[in-house]
Amino acid sequence: MPPTPARLHAVALALLALVLASAASATEDELFYTFNQSPLVQIYGLPAMGSAVVLAPGQRRFQVAYEIANTLIAESRRDEFLVLDGESRRLTMRFAFSPRPGTELGLEVPYVSYDGGFLDSFIENWHNAFGLPNGDRDRFPQDSLTYYYRRGSEALVDITTPASGIGDFRLTGAHQLVIDPRASNVTLRASLKLPTGDAEELLGSGAADLAVWLVAGCGRERCGEVGWQAGGGVLWLGKGELLPDQQYRLVAFGSAGAEWRALPAIALKAQLNAHTPFYSQTDLTPLGDVSIQVVLGGTWTVSRRLALDLGVTEDLLVHTAPDVSFLVALRTYF
Repeated sequence: MPPTPARLHAVALALLALVLASAASATEDELFYTFNQSPLVQIYGLPAMGSAVVLAPGQRRFQVAYEIANTLIAESRRDEFLVLDGESRRLTMRFAFSPRPGTELGLEVPYVSYDGGFLDSFIENWHNAFGLPNGDRDRFPQDSLTYYYRRGSEALVDITTPASGIGDFRLTGAHQLVIDPRASNVTLRASLKLPTGDAEELLGSGAADLAVWLVAGCGRERCGEVGWQAGGGVLWLGKGELLPDQQYRLVAFGSAGAEWRALPAIALKAQLNAHTPFYSQTDLTPLGDVSIQVVLGGTWTVSRRLALDLGVTEDLLVHTAPDVSFLVALRTYF
């Protein structure tokens, strides 16, 4: 019997309880664990940027990240027609450890689900309250699921049935290149996504992807209460099962963020995520345009070993990402 979301949630909480019983160690600053949650993008190995500082030797990190994204996009150009109407949820369990100085290894296991969701009425009421346009939302019923893409006379994507299951696992690694609390820190990171999810249900891409990137950040002694991190790299895509004839094999990506420690335990954060298109031979914005998202939120450092991240993501370049997504991520160190 395949695992259900309730079982995955229970496992995550049990693992977290075991972690919290371990010895304390200090947390590190890092960018939000989030990337474009478009159903036609999140299947690939687009990574979250991570921290500019690797774990200390012998240190381990466990994180449970939960993101819910609501999308309603309808576009037509020439012989193309696209509808992305639905809600996705991604629960990711991340584990990383440092086997020796300057090195970090890890594993990410996601559980992905799609359905009509429940946020449509909230979003439309929010728009109405502030006099904002609802766009395509007035044309579609609330809380419905339709992922549809037609090119010419052929429907290349046609999903109207909810789906859920294990997504594509990721193996991660990092090497510290520069560490200087009085200046800047630089880390080389890499991620290998494995095709463990069901590509037909958009739980994975059906191919392996490799991402390599650099992350830099300001040392605490230099920046004090105001810090920054930024990074960028390239993603090599294996030939997946979704739109294989239109898929690019190389995608560039980057993130930049700033934080202000308003209180000793509270850091307010703003972040930009960007990437080049994943698909060619298309005039549709969600498929063929550069995407930029803005993330606003903060981190509550509960203790030296525990931190809670809360973030809200909006599509800064409209229709290149979900309308809105909400992130809750709890990480601990032991």
